[in-house]
Amino acid sequence: MLKFYNKNAANNFFYRRMKKMKNIFSKFLLFLIAIILFAIIMSCEKQKCKNIKWYNVSIAANNSSVKTNEKLQLTVIYNTSNSRGSVHHFEDEKSGNTIRIKTFEDTEPCNICTQVVALKQAIYYFKEKKSGVYYLEFQNPENISIWDTVYVN
Repeated sequence: MLKFYNKNAANNFFYRRMKKMKNIFSKFLLFLIAIILFAIIMSCEKQKCKNIKWYNVSIAANNSSVKTNEKLQLTVIYNTSNSRGSVHHFEDEKSGNTIRIKTFEDTEPCNICTQVVALKQAIYYFKEKKSGVYYLEFQNPENISIWDTVYVN
């Protein structure tokens, strides 16, 4: 009986071929993982990690008085639903002797935080050049306002 192939040579050939394919597949898999990790890292750098929200003011200072051209510090207490973030800015709009104020908090969703309802405080600075009675309306998203009166002498 004639042998058309050498059993050991055939096994050796397939073994070498499989080993080579396994090496190529391993390198391809590592390359693919590297590309995926790179894509994740690049997307994280571009991710916006700041989230500015309009918050409810609970309490503002009561009936304060100040001299003209002097800064008055008003403590504003507002509700928040997490442990991260702080007041980013106040937006105020003046109409006559009424000043409408919105409190915006900067939360950072990229940081780990506890989800807890808490009261936080911030300082709002009031300064007016003309004497008179000024009404500060701290507006809330639910259309409920907290009012404060400031007397400027």
